[in-house]
Amino acid sequence: MRISVVTLQFVPQPWKDGANLDDWFATVREASTHEVQHVTIVTAWAKRSGLALIRGDLAAVKAGGGSVSMIVGISEGGASRQGLELALEVSDTVDVFHDPSGRTFHPKVYLSRGDSVSHLFVGSNNMTAGGVFRNYEAGLAVVTATDDAVIAQVELWIEQLRSESECCIRLKPDTLAAILADESYRIGDEDVSRSSGAASKNVGPTEEHVFTPSRSRKKGPRGAARPAATDVAGEGDDQTTTPVSGDVLRRWSKKLKRTDAQQEGGSGTTHLTGNLRLSRSRHAVDQTTYFRREFFGREIWQVDPENANVDYAEVNMDVTVLGEHIGVMVFRIDHNVDREAGQGNVTTVLKWGPLNSRLRSQSYVDDWVLLEALELGYRLEIVEADPDTRSDPLL
Repeated sequence: MRISVVTLQFVPQPWKDGANLDDWFATVREASTHEVQHVTIVTAWAKRSGLALIRGDLAAVKAGGGSVSMIVGISEGGASRQGLELALEVSDTVDVFHDPSGRTFHPKVYLSRGDSVSHLFVGSNNMTAGGVFRNYEAGLAVVTATDDAVIAQVELWIEQLRSESECCIRLKPDTLAAILADESYRIGDEDVSRSSGAASKNVGPTEEHVFTPSRSRKKGPRGAARPAATDVAGEGDDQTTTPVSGDVLRRWSKKLKRTDAQQEGGSGTTHLTGNLRLSRSRHAVDQTTYFRREFFGREIWQVDPENANVDYAEVNMDVTVLGEHIGVMVFRIDHNVDREAGQGNVTTVLKWGPLNSRLRSQSYVDDWVLLEALELGYRLEIVEADPDTRSDPLL
């Protein structure tokens, strides 16, 4: 066997001008368009908050003829019921590793094996939202020939883990039920934690604790938590959340037609959805992933409990309508993961929410909506003239 590393990259999180584990999975997804990929995830903790972020990437790998397998730990209370359930959904096989002697299962290794080229990521990143993009983490990403000695060593180690029959068991619906029923395992519940108002305080270690570090103008953390959605301004209120500030990082605009502007057509047949469709709209972006991964990529995304195909984030935006400054409002952004693999689909929408009644009572058809992502926060403006963001969606 030979050692033939093609590239070796240090991957620190969560700086906006750096890379993260989410980017690594995007690279694997792109590689799957060139040759079949077989992805193996070995992680101490798996949560829905993390797996939901890469579900589209794994689906693309499988659609290209590849496979997905996982070995996940349940030590120290870091796993969640939703994470184990989603692991079963997105993977061809899942094994649960737990050493009854009390040794903690703590690796974080991600391997995508192609016919000729393989991608390897080893770091501190668990399969959680924090590990995928938000926490301070560090790892090494390797691209090398599949017959490289390092890849062979990793695959041998994976098989050794699976051969530990007392520690490693195949996860199926019945074994999952048994694990959840056994009180000796500390399995968290992400829905219970979120509904209790403590989304950052899941059962187990504090990896998912939301701490908002100060943002440098030069290196604002991509994964920093947004300001808390408290004291949110309604129309005409003077209260606001933390004001947006810093340089503009991204811009996008769209001319409002009747559907987006929430106006009935002359025949009354227009279907008013309450949504602004975040389409390509003249910009040189892939609208199926751009808003989820780039424009709003630093936000905290969760799986909609009523629709497992939808991820959503609640985003503070400073709103101005035709020159009238309204204040900061919270808008929900929905992203349909399953539509990413379609041809030209609009996968992401902004729910007008607090602006919906204004839009329906006054026509803004043929005006323009402008979205700007700043270093801290976002702006939403409705303007009369074309802001012409075609040349600078990525500043």
